[in-house]
Amino acid sequence: MALHDVTLPATTIPQNLTNIIGLGLKFCPTPRYTTRDATKNLDRFRKDLFVKAYFAGKPLNKEEEYIPKMRVESEWEPKLWDLPETIINRYEAFASKITQLFKKRRRRTNNLLPHQKLALASVARRTDILVVNVDKNGGPAIITTSDYVQRAFTSHLHTATYKEYTLAEAENHMKNVTKKIELWLMKYKSIMGTQEKHFLNANFNPSEAKFPVFYQTLKLHKSPWSTRPIVSCSGSLLYHLGIWVDLHLQKIATVQPAYIESSRHLLESFDSITPLPPNCSLFKADTVSMYTNIRTDKALREIGMYIHSWSRRFQSIPTDALTEALGLIMKNNVFQFGDTYWLQLVGTAMGTPPAPTYANLTFAIHENPIIKQFSDNLILYKRYIDDIIGIWRHDEDNEEDERKYAAFQTAIRSYEGLEWDFEPLTHSLDYLDIVISIRGTSIHTTLFEKVLSLHLYIPPHSAHAPGVLTGLVLGQCLRIYTLCSDKKDIYHLLRVFLFRLRARGYHDSILLPLFERAYVISLEDRPYK
Repeated sequence: MALHDVTLPATTIPQNLTNIIGLGLKFCPTPRYTTRDATKNLDRFRKDLFVKAYFAGKPLNKEEEYIPKMRVESEWEPKLWDLPETIINRYEAFASKITQLFKKRRRRTNNLLPHQKLALASVARRTDILVVNVDKNGGPAIITTSDYVQRAFTSHLHTATYKEYTLAEAENHMKNVTKKIELWLMKYKSIMGTQEKHFLNANFNPSEAKFPVFYQTLKLHKSPWSTRPIVSCSGSLLYHLGIWVDLHLQKIATVQPAYIESSRHLLESFDSITPLPPNCSLFKADTVSMYTNIRTDKALREIGMYIHSWSRRFQSIPTDALTEALGLIMKNNVFQFGDTYWLQLVGTAMGTPPAPTYANLTFAIHENPIIKQFSDNLILYKRYIDDIIGIWRHDEDNEEDERKYAAFQTAIRSYEGLEWDFEPLTHSLDYLDIVISIRGTSIHTTLFEKVLSLHLYIPPHSAHAPGVLTGLVLGQCLRIYTLCSDKKDIYHLLRVFLFRLRARGYHDSILLPLFERAYVISLEDRPYK
């Protein structure tokens, strides 16, 4: 398969569509012209070189912790008389030579065949169909525009969660938010570090801010299939304030007992509980629409109280500034969909930087006492946002065991607004991207792949940098080595991955050295016999 076709039966799609979409949505056609004028890149290179030469050997100012996510590009450059003359001469010689090589020319070859170019042009002209992403890395899908828009309104926007705005109402709302942010910056600037203040002030540009954009991905693994609402907030008014909030909120959320950040993090927690006691079972649970079902006022109040009650543990966190900024973000999520504008009335502000951390911490405050209450039976309890995984140790008395497990489920479900769906206790289940099995007193894991995944890896004739393939092969191989506990599974999955890359057009002469390199790296990270 090259794509998922969910268009209506009467819809006619362009011929040879699979030939172009099957290349993958990340495929890069060859540019019409060779590399353009190198002046811009040379300017950046000159600045980087001169700044590094200027500060070389000088002591660093470590009075304040450096925060990479709050880095602001500086326009400062050292004066030429502050630099060694050899550095300037070497740069000028390099720039002179490199400029001669970078000349704009029209390419004679292209990585798309004539019929693929026609198909691509045909798709671009069509307004009645859309090519969209499928959830869970399912690849591309084609859907009619009318169906896409109708599902956005009926499934999401025309509900009690959102309120429709006119453009004037949306602009007036954000003007009020602008004033609130200005007051917040004035009120709390004295408690911030130099880098934090510079980051927030440099990126607070109301005149250049854009409305967040609403879009959907398809959840084809559900029956019947549905759509997942997503809001892209990059470049919006509250985006950079959200980054500041998220960095502080993560200091609290990431130390919670149930917190995991990835499958690898979960596997690390297995090391401390194996060998397992006898008579254990796995369980998992998930909830529907966690973000929009969290009660905002209640969550903000509980987070504020939690931070205050643990003030000694979180001394570096400005509680008042954090909770006030968090309230600004969660209550003012205004976005656009096409030519319509909407305000999110309830729940976690979708698409904002602190949204996952906020939802994670909100439920962690509720579940922490439950974990302690059932600690005798909970060998393991972890949660990745809205997906719970755990290992339950059964009591010898079956009736008592059933009563305790039912009480545990009731306690988890007692959080207002969230409905948790528990699957039956079992000895094998899939969670995130792995399959977990209990065999005796040990835990075994292997990769989990959805049936609908298309595995459309970037083909070799895409106009990508050569290093992209290296990153793809090393990343996937190390993922297999890390997440699989049995050598048979490792060999099988590596072989399947190799066959898939061959099917995309890669040759063994390029692939096998990369697989060998991944094996050597895996030995350093996690030794295998």
